[in-house]
Amino acid sequence: MRTKLGIALILFAVLIACIPTRGVHASHVAFGTDWYQQSKVLSEGSINDATFTDANTGWAVANNGLYVTRNGGLTWSYVIQFANNDLRKIMFTDTQHGYIIGDSLFTTQDGGATWQRNTSSSLPSGLTAIAVPTTSNIFLGTDAGLWVSTDGGASWDQVTFPDNGDGTPVESIVFTSQSEGWLLIDDELYHTTDGGQIWTDTNVSGKAQAWPSASNGFVVEISSNYGDTSSSARYTTDGGATFSNSSSFPQDVGSVNSIVFSSLSQGVLGSDQAIFVTSDGGNTWANQTITSGDFSQIAAVGFRAGTPYAITNNGLFLHYGKLPVIVPPTSTPPPTAVPTNTPAPTNTAVPTVVPARAPVKVATSPALYVSVQHPSIKRGSMESVLVKSQRTLSITFTIVASNNKAIPGVKATSQRIGRGVWRVTIRTDARKTPIGTERLQVAGINGKQSTTSFVSYRVTK
Repeated sequence: MRTKLGIALILFAVLIACIPTRGVHASHVAFGTDWYQQSKVLSEGSINDATFTDANTGWAVANNGLYVTRNGGLTWSYVIQFANNDLRKIMFTDTQHGYIIGDSLFTTQDGGATWQRNTSSSLPSGLTAIAVPTTSNIFLGTDAGLWVSTDGGASWDQVTFPDNGDGTPVESIVFTSQSEGWLLIDDELYHTTDGGQIWTDTNVSGKAQAWPSASNGFVVEISSNYGDTSSSARYTTDGGATFSNSSSFPQDVGSVNSIVFSSLSQGVLGSDQAIFVTSDGGNTWANQTITSGDFSQIAAVGFRAGTPYAITNNGLFLHYGKLPVIVPPTSTPPPTAVPTNTPAPTNTAVPTVVPARAPVKVATSPALYVSVQHPSIKRGSMESVLVKSQRTLSITFTIVASNNKAIPGVKATSQRIGRGVWRVTIRTDARKTPIGTERLQVAGINGKQSTTSFVSYRVTK
């Protein structure tokens, strides 16, 4: 009797172990659910897309302009050149060559130090997507079809489709090589093997796609039935010759806004409801738990230094794992990247690390460190600094001039973004704030002891 009971218990345990659980099994998950808000990209406006070109440098486009970080997302700065520009997508083919689409096409060849607006008279409007298989061939998706330039953007022609594909909205374009590409237009997946001269309907439907390699692809479809949405996915491991249904793909992801793979196994997906990650090539996905009272839909996802990140529509920068380390500068400048003809199919982070500005260590207070990304601030704009504390329990922030008096029109707000880490945003008034040098006063209290540190900050025109 005891033997039979023991056998029964063993069989029951095996049965329970074989029952699939919701999400990803712990043995398959490389990233847990340890996500947190690291910083906020913007205080107003709406993020549309983002990408990192290396461990430190990241870019985010919004409906009111362009934002950049040089320290792994700890702080973000507003790029004045794009003030009030409605920008929709951003991509880099390497660390130096980047593209932005919005009300026009903008390009950079120096890592974002300068950006040029495309002035072609034949440039289409209503831009929705972009792909750059070579420096000469650029594809632009619009809300009314696909356009191509074969001369680096000097002139543009609309691509015609035999089955009325032209004139319909483009969701995304991905090239896995100079000749092979994938196009989602009007929820249908098209394929080219000749650099975009001929596009063939694959009879696969989708709203979003990702191609970690030329052989491995992932297409997500969203269906709506009387207001209720459901999701499904299909994948290929033979370069699109066949597609199979992903039976374990969650049906409640909502509207998929971004999906990125950093390798054949690691992927992250952002929707209007949650973040999902996979570490087995999309076979299983884990819904991530985000603890934030200001959470909104995910606008962009990607990988930075091998770990996933996400940016919400209202500008929260969410990151998995520990705070990134600000890399001190070296005497040798970073090498200029040689443009390649085959861009990465996703916005996977390039492993080359560009050093960021070194944090300023304040000598008067060994417990406080102040990191200044830019030593000056233009009047009428805002800038952020990072304050780290090793021992202080509470921190207060004030802005004072060299004579310790308040500066007209200058305000400082602080936000705790991690253990012992604060982000201080300095705002200046275009008319009231005088030109000159100001100081950020940081006062730390540790029990009965207090320390004060200063860092110079110059206001310019």
